Amino acid sequence: MKMTLEAETTLGDIAEGGNVVPDPISVLVGYQFGQKTLNATLPFLKFYENSEVANEHRVAERGEDAESVSNRRLDKEHATRIAKYMLKGLVMAVQRKLKAASDTSLDDVIAAVLRELGEQPYLALQAMTVNIRECAPGGTDLRARQLENGATILYLGSGQIFWVVDGQHRREAMNMVINGFLRPVTSTKRYPKKGLYVPTNGELVLSSGERRLWNLALEAARSNCTVDVTIHLGLDPVQERQLFHDLNNLAKTVEKSIANSFDTGNPVNLFIRKVLEEEKILKAPLVEQDANHIWNLNNGSVSRKDIVLACSLLFAGQTDPKKVKPAAVNTCYDLGRRFWRAISRVPHFGEPASNDKTVLAQPVVIKALAQLVYTFNASREENSMHLETFLSALEKHQIDFTHTNPMWRIFEEPTSKREELCPGISDAITPETAGFNLTIGSWDSVKQVMRFSTNSRDVQRHLGDVIRWKLGLPKRPALVKVQQETMKKVSTAA
Repeated sequence: MKMTLEAETTLGDIAEGGNVVPDPISVLVGYQFGQKTLNATLPFLKFYENSEVANEHRVAERGEDAESVSNRRLDKEHATRIAKYMLKGLVMAVQRKLKAASDTSLDDVIAAVLRELGEQPYLALQAMTVNIRECAPGGTDLRARQLENGATILYLGSGQIFWVVDGQHRREAMNMVINGFLRPVTSTKRYPKKGLYVPTNGELVLSSGERRLWNLALEAARSNCTVDVTIHLGLDPVQERQLFHDLNNLAKTVEKSIANSFDTGNPVNLFIRKVLEEEKILKAPLVEQDANHIWNLNNGSVSRKDIVLACSLLFAGQTDPKKVKPAAVNTCYDLGRRFWRAISRVPHFGEPASNDKTVLAQPVVIKALAQLVYTFNASREENSMHLETFLSALEKHQIDFTHTNPMWRIFEEPTSKREELCPGISDAITPETAGFNLTIGSWDSVKQVMRFSTNSRDVQRHLGDVIRWKLGLPKRPALVKVQQETMKKVSTAA
């Protein structure tokens, strides 16, 4: 159906309307379940400036009725992750533009920045879903002009903005990239001490090449880096809320193992693909599943999800791979190789029925070992001698990972028997009187098998203490504090 211009009006009416020059936007007219919608493609900057979000904070700031809220609270951490993704995309857009022009002057600068932001084979943004509230249902009162080629030009008047239904975190990420990073960096010619990107060498003053790169990135945000927008017309807040619910709850979440397999933009996943898989360092078969293995059907494989988590702990001490920065991984490839080679050479690891032969078949044990690598390599306990002691012990099989090694079941043994089985271990682990849950698994004395519980964080911590005791490494500082506090309570009670 052809949309036409409004009828002629008077200069006085235009002045009162306050919109002398309408904002033209090229759109395609579509229909979703019979409801008229528009589809547009806009530069990042233009979309941000022409949009708003109806979350509690913004509605309160605008002094509007709470009934107009149709979105959740903003998650700054999530928006920051998207902003770093967008910044990487803008740098790659500059890279493609210069390559098309056979301009190699910024090749080294761009390569250095992308190394730190993280390699990625492809980037794209999901379309934004918005609503124009200030119009009649279906947009029947919006001003538009249909061209001879079938294209439609939409003219937005004063106050007619895009209310974001799905995409508020992407919108905030645009704000962080443009107003929080690119504009300040290009104007001051310095990196902020904390921001979306800070060079790992700590040099905050931009070089001439970096100045040009970020100016080109800002220009890309204004022009050729765009976002697709699906525009609903004249929905009320109740309809907006329903649309928000449907868009965010009807999609099926991708299993973590499959997501990790596909996502080579994450530095941890990239290490696993480049090193563990391509170099065939990991002995155990890698499987794309999130469910726990059935103990009696174990074929020696490990879940990609568990390997990703172990690598996140190894490189950055993180349980969320999304929080691992590329620099933490890129500088530690050799360390990662050494660790996983040592793991793969432990007897029975990766073999069928390995569950019954080694505790290392249980992912929580590998995670405890990975956490110790990070502890001695990059945490406050960083110590190259302790790191070497630990890695050498792994390589030389000085840690017995068989189920019958009493140190693995030490928490399941009566206090009176612990010293008999492992002399000196009582002073190396959390005391029972400290009030912590020390049940880390169950010992099957008939089958001679130790099964650890799935409460990974607690189990990792206690297993780490046992391994430290075995290798004569210093006690965990937090454990020392717990022991001191426990002794004070005992002496006070006495």
